Amino acid sequence: MTTLAGRTPLTRGSAQPTEDGILRLFATPSAWVVMVIASSAYGVVLSKSSLLSTGHMLLTFVVFGAVTLVARSPDLLLAVTVYCGLCDVLWRETSARGPYEAAKYLLVIGFTVLAVRFVRRAQLSPFAFALVALLVPGAMVGVWRLGPLVAREYLVAYLAGLVAIAAALWGCGNLRLSTTEVRGLYTIALSPIVAVTAVATSSTLGAGQIEFSDDVSFVASGGFGPNQVSSVVCFGALLCLLVVLQPKVGASTRILAMVTAVWLVGQGILTFSRGGLFGLVLAIGSIVLAAMTSAGHRSRALSFAVVVVVLATFILSWAASFTGGSSEKRFSSVDSTNRVAIAGDDVRLFFQHPILGVGVGLSKTERATWSGVAPHTEYTRLLAEHGLFGVGVILVLAAASIRLVRRAAGWGRMATTALIVMSLSQMVHSATRIGSIAVAFALASLIVDGSTRQPVGEPAH
Repeated sequence: MTTLAGRTPLTRGSAQPTEDGILRLFATPSAWVVMVIASSAYGVVLSKSSLLSTGHMLLTFVVFGAVTLVARSPDLLLAVTVYCGLCDVLWRETSARGPYEAAKYLLVIGFTVLAVRFVRRAQLSPFAFALVALLVPGAMVGVWRLGPLVAREYLVAYLAGLVAIAAALWGCGNLRLSTTEVRGLYTIALSPIVAVTAVATSSTLGAGQIEFSDDVSFVASGGFGPNQVSSVVCFGALLCLLVVLQPKVGASTRILAMVTAVWLVGQGILTFSRGGLFGLVLAIGSIVLAAMTSAGHRSRALSFAVVVVVLATFILSWAASFTGGSSEKRFSSVDSTNRVAIAGDDVRLFFQHPILGVGVGLSKTERATWSGVAPHTEYTRLLAEHGLFGVGVILVLAAASIRLVRRAAGWGRMATTALIVMSLSQMVHSATRIGSIAVAFALASLIVDGSTRQPVGEPAH
């Protein structure tokens, strides 16, 4: 089993342990402060010029390529891959001129290289390979019906996220990190998310008086899709809250993480996109439930729940005042903005084409009512476009999730459960459009020292 920070590998034939400890450098309070300030600054700067944003994308490509070629330890490659995978919303928000799905490409490449170079006995590889194999029939139907040139666009848009999840399971399922290294990795992951939030906050403050309505706010989202912005900033808030819950963390780190979380959630609310916030609520609920099943964590979970309720009350009250009461109306509404109707049409397509489905990319043109509308719910898209093989994909995701939760313990179980819940809930309203969905699975796949049950057949540490 691959390890980080110079600890002894758990199995024969595993990767060489790293000695540079780069993740530990980002686990300090000072590193957190520098990350927030620097990320906010470069986010706002990139929003001023698409040329600068494109330059950031190209520089990221160059650094990523260099690291994949010369990295001698898994932690540097892991950190760079996670950072790149979370840059997609930033690049879209700041109008970078490059491949729309670039972040997912980098996730697939990075996690695959991680698995090939540093992991020899990948515990989760059966799930990864099964997931990819089950996507092939639907992809072939799509190519046959649309032609390879037209189908390519849909294959990339609809399958890249799932392939990235498979690569994450393969590449990260055997990496063992300390809680300090995990905290450093979370700090790195937060950098592009903080940049996105800074752009949205700058846009909100620069707009003067905003007329909020019962619809999403592009102004408070930095001029880009509120659904994606809300999803990624709430994912960042979850990472902050998990840092707050880590054992043996200093008070300064907890305070910094909590303040950052409040900022992210507050900006997420102002987007008026409900998906990210609802996913965060579910993830927090799963943290409490996981803690109640872990000895020694119940009191901490209850204290955490009380603090979250108090802060949530404050944030919601502030948002209601800032938006003139519009936020209360928006988040109390049960209108699904046609997502339920679209999902219903997808289910009907499944029963009409139960074996292979209609093919990747065909559901939006085959629907009887909502023709031409891109799918938003990944689970019903899988049914409509992949048929029974789509059912298989859902079952593999469920089985992998259960495996990850069962092998974790303590804080690791809380983190794993919350990350998986966040990822799976985002698929309900955002399909697999953003890289944070695969990154969440990658972080959930990591084995945390002191927070993981000994796998059957593995020698003791």
